[in-house]
Amino acid sequence: MKKMTAVFAVFALSLLVAGSAFAQASATHNLNLAVNAVTKISTSAGAINLTINDGVAGVDALTSVNGSGDYSITHNKNTNMKITAQIDSNMPTDITLKADLASVKGTSEGQKTLSTTAVDVVTAIAKGADATKTATYTLEALASAGEWSGARTVTLTLTD
Repeated sequence: MKKMTAVFAVFALSLLVAGSAFAQASATHNLNLAVNAVTKISTSAGAINLTINDGVAGVDALTSVNGSGDYSITHNKNTNMKITAQIDSNMPTDITLKADLASVKGTSEGQKTLSTTAVDVVTAIAKGADATKTATYTLEALASAGEWSGARTVTLTLTD
């Protein structure tokens, strides 16, 4: 019986030692997480050249010319956004610059005449990304406008 008690004591002691050998400690981190609003728009680099050099005899409207560049957007806002376009100075009388932006995430408003007042060119843009979409620019002029050359900067703005 003493032998049995000794064996039991050794067994109990080994469980106690084994238990403390596998003891664990833990700690926690509380994390404050956020995804803030992200609204980004970019355009392809470089100038776009639009030159009118043809027309039809007897017609005041000269042949319009198109040029295009690319733009990309990303936004994660919980409301739809839009893109507006405007130029840095108005066009001369009888010379018109227009823009038409393609979009998968929003609704293209079609060809819009540009001025120093912003106009909606893409509306109802859902959150996500629209990459490498085409922005087509059209230059139109009447022969009565005469010869002209100049430069304009088009500003595309992604906004609520």
